[in-house]
Amino acid sequence: MRDMREGVCPVCAHQEILETTPAEFGDGDMERVAAVTYEPRWLLGGRNPGHPHGPLRRYVCRGCGYTQLFALDPMAIPIGEGYRTALLDGPSQRAGDGRRVKTTHAAIYLGQRAVEQVWPDGSVHSVVWADPFTCSLHRSPASPDPQGRRLIHVKLQQPRPDHLAIVAFSLWISTAASLDGLPQQAASLPVVLGADAEALLGALRAHAPGWTR
Repeated sequence: MRDMREGVCPVCAHQEILETTPAEFGDGDMERVAAVTYEPRWLLGGRNPGHPHGPLRRYVCRGCGYTQLFALDPMAIPIGEGYRTALLDGPSQRAGDGRRVKTTHAAIYLGQRAVEQVWPDGSVHSVVWADPFTCSLHRSPASPDPQGRRLIHVKLQQPRPDHLAIVAFSLWISTAASLDGLPQQAASLPVVLGADAEALLGALRAHAPGWTR
C-alpha cells in the first residue's frame, strides 16, 4: 500500500491529498489533540489529554475520499498499562534473532528461541525450541540431482492448550546415507535452498528430539 504522505492516492492515483490534524472534544467542547495515548494521571486516575504521545495526522484523498492515519514519532510512544498500550512482536522478534529464511512460499523465521512460519493467508504457526515437540522426516520419491541433493520433508508439531502448532517445509540438501534411508513421501511444502536450508538443518540437529542424523 502506497504511503499517501507522498502526495498520491494508492486507490485512485489522484494527486491532491489533504493533510489534517484530528482532534478530540471533552467537557465544555474543549479541543484536544488526538493521539495514540496520553500521560497517566497519577493522582486522579485515567490519562491527561493535555499531554499526548504520538499525535495523529490524517491524510484524505480529494478525489475518492480514501483516508490514511499516521502517528508522529512512533518510537517515542510509551508502552505500559498506565498508557493503555502494549507492544505486539512480529515474527522476527518472537523467534529470537529473527533470521528470515527464503522459501518458495510462506515466510519462515528462524531464531534462537523458535522457528515460525507465516503463510500467505496470514496464518502463523510457531514451534518453540525449549518446549516439547515432535519432528517427522521423509524424503521425496524423486531421485537426487547430479550434486546428490534431494528434498527432505520436515514436519514439526507442538501441542498448545488450544491447538496443535505445525511448522512444515522441505529442505533441498545434499543427503547423508542416514537421510537416504528415510521413508519416502510426496509432499508440496515450502522449499528452502542453499545456506538457508543448512541453517534450518543445523537448528534441527541442535533442538529436534532424538536427532542423530
